Amino acid sequence: MRKNMRFFLILSVLLFVLWPLFSFSDTITTTPTTVNVSTNNSYTTTITYTLSSSSSSTLNSPKGRFITSTGRVLGYVNRSLTIIPQQSSIGITGASTYSGKVSETLNIPFYIIQNALNSNVNTFTYKRDFYVSGDYITSASVTIRIVNPAAMPLTINRVSLYFKNKKAEITIKKNKRLYAFVDIYFSGSGLLKGYWEVDGHILAPRIFKYLTHGTKVTLKTPDTSQIDTFKIGTHFIRFVITSPEPSFEMPKAIYFVSDTPLKETSLIKLISPKNGSYVKIRKGQPLQFIWEGKDKAYFYLLEFFKKGEEKPVFSAYTKSSTYSMPFYIGHQYFSRGSYKWHVKGFDEDSRTVAESDFSVFTIK
Repeated sequence: MRKNMRFFLILSVLLFVLWPLFSFSDTITTTPTTVNVSTNNSYTTTITYTLSSSSSSTLNSPKGRFITSTGRVLGYVNRSLTIIPQQSSIGITGASTYSGKVSETLNIPFYIIQNALNSNVNTFTYKRDFYVSGDYITSASVTIRIVNPAAMPLTINRVSLYFKNKKAEITIKKNKRLYAFVDIYFSGSGLLKGYWEVDGHILAPRIFKYLTHGTKVTLKTPDTSQIDTFKIGTHFIRFVITSPEPSFEMPKAIYFVSDTPLKETSLIKLISPKNGSYVKIRKGQPLQFIWEGKDKAYFYLLEFFKKGEEKPVFSAYTKSSTYSMPFYIGHQYFSRGSYKWHVKGFDEDSRTVAESDFSVFTIK
């Protein structure tokens, strides 16, 4: 009897000491664990994966997938993630524990939400499987709930700034009254806070407007604060949103105050992309726009329009005869479809001296 008790005692001690050396335990948690999306918009969020492991082996997830509770796949995210564990502690038995962390910016496209609704579900999962040297180890997932758009927090998706000519630039005579307009595309509901700014000076009053139903609101510069058209030269105006804070830089519009007739303009030849061509917006590869420079042009204005629309979706200024569109601009303001663009050249007195015809390109 004593021998048996001694045997079990020794076995228990050995298991206590040696078990951590043979066990392989990995858990991955996600932050956040749940994401709400609306029925009428795509949604972008950041997912952080936190690993707790008894092994120092690197984990890899080749892709993520959107799935329903019945296992139906709604779509994939073909992007690899890697977690490299670092030693975090050593236990009393000498066994080490490891931890690691990685994040991804997850875009939940509108078509995924549509696929879920067409499957008669309003909750689905984004899941990633993690492997070590090709062997499955563990999974991590985030629950995605489809809610009424009004139940979502207010999010600013896009901003378009323009004057009465529906463009982001205008030339106006000295002392003439001028108004600017801003189209704010949003989702969700909440209090919008912002103000108009001309040449760095705030136009009173500040804007406080509760946005709820709909996806777009148009605001005009206040009647009580006149835009400065007394000083000849170049002026910039923008609408600054202070809450909720946009994830992108707010655009500017430009106006020129003049008391002299405009000079005759020359034609600018657009070089690339060629009219009717197809382009792709790729991360790390800015989209290049090139045109024929003019000697009299001190700087240029580029304007981009959705084909069939009058107001520009985006505009930019440059002193060069090329413009490299950053990925975040292309991702924020452009989607699949056809667009037209043109270029205007201005002299040092901000007068139009050259202008191109429109050219069309299609984003695949």
